[in-house]
Amino acid sequence: MIDTLSQIDFLGDVASTGTYEFANPLDLGSTMDTKLTRHFVTESFYAGSFIDQRTELIDTWNDIDQLTAFETNAALFVATTTQDPALSTSGTYTINNGSGGAGTIITITKASHGYSVGSFVVVDFTTGTGVDENYQIISKTTDTFTLTSATSLNTSGNCTYGAEFSDFNIFTNGVLRGRGFKFKVEMSSNDKAQTILLKELGYTATLNRRVETVNSLIASGTSTKAVVFQDKFFTGFSGTSVAAGAALPTIGIVIENAQSGDFFSLSSISSTGFSIDIKNGSSFVDRNFKYTAVGFGRGS
Repeated sequence: MIDTLSQIDFLGDVASTGTYEFANPLDLGSTMDTKLTRHFVTESFYAGSFIDQRTELIDTWNDIDQLTAFETNAALFVATTTQDPALSTSGTYTINNGSGGAGTIITITKASHGYSVGSFVVVDFTTGTGVDENYQIISKTTDTFTLTSATSLNTSGNCTYGAEFSDFNIFTNGVLRGRGFKFKVEMSSNDKAQTILLKELGYTATLNRRVETVNSLIASGTSTKAVVFQDKFFTGFSGTSVAAGAALPTIGIVIENAQSGDFFSLSSISSTGFSIDIKNGSSFVDRNFKYTAVGFGRGS
């Protein structure tokens, strides 16, 4: 019944902590140096308007007049990966004490998994009684890695696990390197009367303009010549504000030993390179050329 509520704006007590993880990670399609800028504005306030709504002992109150709420905090975090953040790999697992009894040792088995100690991985236990969670890798062999369960169990079965991420670190504006980025905010209150409002929460990812110039001569040969960029460009990716293939690099060509009637055409321009035909009339001719590519991002 609504008339049983102490106040209609806030249901129940103010929680001492809370966590929100962004629903979707940022995926750039390949590993890039990315400038991340956070958008993070919070406001602390008293949840109730009346003194008799405060449940803490009055000796612990920092502000009896409820003019300023300063017993709350919020922090924004980011974790990175060089893998596809949507990666899902199937494996098997056991949780025990290492000798067959109940314990907290989670052993994931997958041939040549390639994961590293200290990284974090989200595990979905599809059979058995393992608890889905974001776990840190404690140890590894070529075909297994171990995690630690929060509770003692004796179970086994099948699982899927995601990309290998770094730990969540405080998000400060700057350049981070990765393909995938995920974000979360942690909130806390040291006073049951005070809570926090997230007024702005988000980020902007920016890739710097880059010029790649090759001054050493490249021989075109007498057929289509494929050229590979020294570093990969960002050309757009599904899920970002730039559609896949919408930001191709611009290519400039200088033919060093050109002769009258020579011309060139470019094709297959992509994030990793392009193809060039140098002809005179209808025939391929072998010429030396240099190129300059202008685009965004430096990938690998």
